[in-house]
Amino acid sequence: MKVQGPELIRIKASAGAGKTYALSIRFLSLLKKIPPSSKGLRSLIAITFTNKAAIEMRQRILNHLKAIALKSGGWREISRKTGLTPEEAGKWIEVILSNYSDFHIRTVDSLLFSILKGFSFEFSIRPDFNVVFNIDDILDDVFDIILSGVQHDKKELIDRALSTYFDIDTQGGFYPENGLKKRLKALYSKVTEDIAQREIDAKKIRISKEKSERAYKEFLEILSQIDDGAVKRNLIRGLTPNLEADKLLDRAIFKKDVDDLFKKNASVSSDEKAHLERALQSVKKNLRDYERICEEIPYSRVGGYVPLLHEMRRCCENLSLREGLILGSDHWTALILKALQEDGFVPLVFEHFGGLFSHFLFDEFQDTSRQQWEALYPIFEEALSQGGSLFVVGDVKQAIYHWRGGDMELFDEVLQRDRYFPFIDVMKDEILGKNYRAHPALVDFVNRLFAPLKDLSTVKSCIADELLGKNTPVVVKNDLAEKILKAYDSHEQEASAKRPFKRRPKVSIFEVSGSKKEIRSGIKNRLIQKVREEWESRPREDGDCASPIACLVRSHKDAEEVSSWLISEGIPVITENALKLSSSLLVKGIICLMKLINDPADNIALYGLLASKILNFGPQSEEELSKAWLRGEHHKWTQKVNEIIQSLKGALIRRTPYELLQQIIEVTGLSDRIKDHFPDQSVFLERLLEVTHNFETKEGASLQKYLDFWDKGGLEERVGLPENIDAVRVMTIHKAKGLEFPVVFIPFTDWQIKDRTPVDVYNNSLVYLGGKLNNELLRVRGQIWAMEVLESLNLFYVALTRAMERIYFFVTLPKTSGLKPFSVGLRQLIEKAKKTGLLEKEYVCWETLDLTPMPH
Repeated sequence: MKVQGPELIRIKASAGAGKTYALSIRFLSLLKKIPPSSKGLRSLIAITFTNKAAIEMRQRILNHLKAIALKSGGWREISRKTGLTPEEAGKWIEVILSNYSDFHIRTVDSLLFSILKGFSFEFSIRPDFNVVFNIDDILDDVFDIILSGVQHDKKELIDRALSTYFDIDTQGGFYPENGLKKRLKALYSKVTEDIAQREIDAKKIRISKEKSERAYKEFLEILSQIDDGAVKRNLIRGLTPNLEADKLLDRAIFKKDVDDLFKKNASVSSDEKAHLERALQSVKKNLRDYERICEEIPYSRVGGYVPLLHEMRRCCENLSLREGLILGSDHWTALILKALQEDGFVPLVFEHFGGLFSHFLFDEFQDTSRQQWEALYPIFEEALSQGGSLFVVGDVKQAIYHWRGGDMELFDEVLQRDRYFPFIDVMKDEILGKNYRAHPALVDFVNRLFAPLKDLSTVKSCIADELLGKNTPVVVKNDLAEKILKAYDSHEQEASAKRPFKRRPKVSIFEVSGSKKEIRSGIKNRLIQKVREEWESRPREDGDCASPIACLVRSHKDAEEVSSWLISEGIPVITENALKLSSSLLVKGIICLMKLINDPADNIALYGLLASKILNFGPQSEEELSKAWLRGEHHKWTQKVNEIIQSLKGALIRRTPYELLQQIIEVTGLSDRIKDHFPDQSVFLERLLEVTHNFETKEGASLQKYLDFWDKGGLEERVGLPENIDAVRVMTIHKAKGLEFPVVFIPFTDWQIKDRTPVDVYNNSLVYLGGKLNNELLRVRGQIWAMEVLESLNLFYVALTRAMERIYFFVTLPKTSGLKPFSVGLRQLIEKAKKTGLLEKEYVCWETLDLTPMPH
């Protein structure tokens, strides 16, 4: 039975609305209409944003099929919604398990990678190419290569870039090349090969400035010869002979006609007026010329970066071709987009992929980049033109990946028939209006808090006007307000959670204002107090933690600070960085031992090995090791280390890194030592074995290459976050997306616009958006700021809606000048929401923290 089509369905799914459930039901509904077979299974593909989401969706689909087949666990409801019978579900389970490689639930990057791999010949890339996901390492190497040629042909490139860096970044320090490298790496993905370099001669600026000032003085001289009583005083007030051209550009008098300068019935001769008219026109012309030249300055100030960026791109492309490297997902997406512009390539894509896939399900669509969409669009178009379907799910309120290319505008554009799919008669737009995650009280709080954002004037006053500053053009503020209104217009949800809640609902809001130091201190004291209260009263089942408490922050730096506060008070904490292999002394000790096996003279590795305590002998503390090392007394341990090295080195020639690692564990008795002394390190050892095996599979059995891998960032690998660990989780909001916690703390909301003077690409040129800007560039800068403000609002929504039972958040109001932080807009929003009874509920508590120092 063939699926009727074409179909385009967009699902708006707010937080906790069950989007994964909706996607899995859709997938099963499509299976119902296709005969169970590997070919039928291959025709469906679900696209996710992360590997974790892909794994979750696979499990959900298989669990649903299993429930129907075995008639268990609410199977009737799933069967009713999908149409699948127990017999059909059983057959599909057999097909999936027998043809698991055809069970296509994958990330958008992996799908694009498949296209690239399928057309490696057409792309002129080696079939054995390797993908480098951390392009920073490559850019570091490329920059160092160029820098090493500073005495030769690259000196001018470096000098010009450094001159630009000192001009606009102002933080050179003793090693400015590090700051320059950071800036260039941030710009690399923005600068394409056809970006133009726009520069202007400083002499030309100076000459134009001097001509304008000379014409102004001549005008002033003529004006001074006219009777004072004839001239409007308000127009000439402040006109002194020494005013510079930059100050003259905004003076009202030079935007007037000569007749507008005089009072009504003023007695001025025609000769005086004509003489003044010529002088006024001269000033206007020269100021116009000067202003036109000055409009090039924002481009010229960063022109020195462009040649070096082009050289970096050329080096990266040469390295890519020579080594057979694909430099991250942006690189392969760009290759696909470039190929799509060539004659004959699109039909090839249709033939290969259009016939393979018929039905697409797209999760987190609001985080898709425009480049990803354009690269996949031909496949979607072909599938739908042949009767297929596209099912997209997302929520623009949760669009928090603009900084890495996410384009929330696509979520609305996809339904614009004339734009993408003019041949589809019916496009469906549905809203998942229920919240299955949070306590009804919390759902009600979120509904009330964001209710004012349904009024355009409120959005303008609370968010756009408040946070974008007085110099941002009104058109930008209005556009931001419209986007927020559109995103939050359908935010309200109906509480439908069926789970039992273990705590009474609570929302605690703490307002804290003062200096940054005072605010940090106030947050620290109250956060520790409230986290400890929740920690000590947390529900337990069979002695285990029933569910976690989470502190959600915007940056890793904030996570480290909050973690240190809680740890210092004896509250167990787990963070993302605590799960890096680099945080494990055991892992670092093993790598140091491998380095010693490879090079016994490596004293740094010897020190690291002794400091790690992985051996059953050695110093008891790093202080003991340090003192012994300085006195030359560490040799009492060196002999035993050498014995271990010799016992391992004898078989090194015949061993791979993975086999050597296993031998180290056996010789040192690590398994028993971990069990007896470091039980928390077992997960790191397991991950080390896994990473080593994966490396060997991809890169081969060279020990030197393996050790180079660790030196170049291997220690940044992480272990998986344990699900049932008994600790407070401190993590970034981005990492928390898709998760849920009974209790959520949001300690900081004073999120500032990160870069107030950004460097960006406009009109195919690099431009510095600081200093004096014309209206056009003020609009460009304002749009960048507006996206940051919108992302801050969305981040707060995401953080708030992770909570199931209790929320604690701080409205942090620091004393600042210039652009205001997000917390100021949040404070205004709460004030408006008071009219909905937001703070009158018994579960809501508002408290203004007193930062007055306690008497000794």
